[in-house]
Amino acid sequence: MKNLICIFIFFLILQQSTTAAKEFSLKYGKVTNDELTMKIYEKDSTAAAVVLYESGNSSFDYIADKFKVREEVKRKIKILNQEGVNQATIKVQYYYKENGDKEAITNIEAYSYNFDNGNIIKTKLDTKYIFDEEINNTYRAIKFSIPNVKVGTVIEYRYNKTIESYAEIPDWNFQSEIPVINSKY
Repeated sequence: MKNLICIFIFFLILQQSTTAAKEFSLKYGKVTNDELTMKIYEKDSTAAAVVLYESGNSSFDYIADKFKVREEVKRKIKILNQEGVNQATIKVQYYYKENGDKEAITNIEAYSYNFDNGNIIKTKLDTKYIFDEEINNTYRAIKFSIPNVKVGTVIEYRYNKTIESYAEIPDWNFQSEIPVINSKY
């Protein structure tokens, strides 16, 4: 029995030492070769896409004699198959009441990253393709589609959300309909 345990530990150590660690960047604006060459997410081989990194940060700002909550959101997603391409269409819903507290979405930025002949091609979202849509009397949505997205693309976007009511801290979901590797708030 002792020999069997030793053999098991040996193979476990061997497997860990021969498996190269993948390098995923947690810095906005930095994409690694491992992220771009990733073909499947090993923990869920059926995943259409995977969130490589997302972060949320809320702070209080004092603007025009009023406290407001400012939330900054950053997200990086790897597109693994054709079904995952729809992850490049982003919709951010926000509260908007004509004569009351409002939320605002600002500082929207988005990029797609692709490998082409060993070079990283970075494509920026043009702000003319960001749309503000009314959902109903109290909600609106910012919508945009990140350009040049196909299977194998890494997309990255960020935005700020300002909330006029300081009593409302935004919710944060650490998982979504696709797997999430790294999420922090």
